[in-house]
Amino acid sequence: MRKRFVSSSAGEEDTNLWESPHTSESDQPSEEHPYASLLCCHNIQDSLLSSNSNFTGYRGILNWIIILLVLTHAHLFLENFIQHGFLIDVRKVLGHLIEDSCNWPSVNLLLAANLFALLALYLEKTQEKGVLSSTTSHRLHLINLGLLLLLPAVVIGYEPRISTGGAFFSLWFYIILSLKLYSYQETNCWYRQALLEAARVGSVTQTDHNENLTLKDLYYFLCAPTLCYQRDFPRTPKVRINKLLHRLLEM
Repeated sequence: MRKRFVSSSAGEEDTNLWESPHTSESDQPSEEHPYASLLCCHNIQDSLLSSNSNFTGYRGILNWIIILLVLTHAHLFLENFIQHGFLIDVRKVLGHLIEDSCNWPSVNLLLAANLFALLALYLEKTQEKGVLSSTTSHRLHLINLGLLLLLPAVVIGYEPRISTGGAFFSLWFYIILSLKLYSYQETNCWYRQALLEAARVGSVTQTDHNENLTLKDLYYFLCAPTLCYQRDFPRTPKVRINKLLHRLLEM
């Protein structure tokens, strides 16, 4: 009986020590786990509404505002759709387009924009061959961009049959194209200057830049969701649709 009592008391002492919230300094870990910072998903930082945060990093608030706008407009869309239904007659719209299939001013404007892109490529090639000087080529590029911005405004002003949606989309397309072509000629100018400096040292040949002045390279840049041109764009193994739509909305 005595031995059993002693063993039970010792077991109670062990359990009390195990359940005790206070541990000695020797029991605590001496150093932090090397992956503790990676496993932790929260970190201490100042509030964005305080002056200590330097008023930077408002991405979370921006996403919150976008979510509120989307939910609000989705609620209005559903409410109007339930009350009034779908008010657009698709048959009449398609019939109106088929009646005059050769007179689509907005589509003709979009097709005519290829001429300005091809002219920009031609100016870059002629400057690369030494036919035009950098000053003359830069002036011709500016004239090309001026005509690019002037053409849709003139066509929309003098063409009464163009629709409001087509006019808006045409202006939006031409503005983006002008920004892309300006970046295209400026970046090629920077590459050309860098290659001239490198050619003096003898580290880079002049043919490295000529390989990028192609239709494939130009139209890849025009279709890419970016306004900044570069010779080699970083690519992922697959197309990320969410990232692509995000960049298109930013443009």
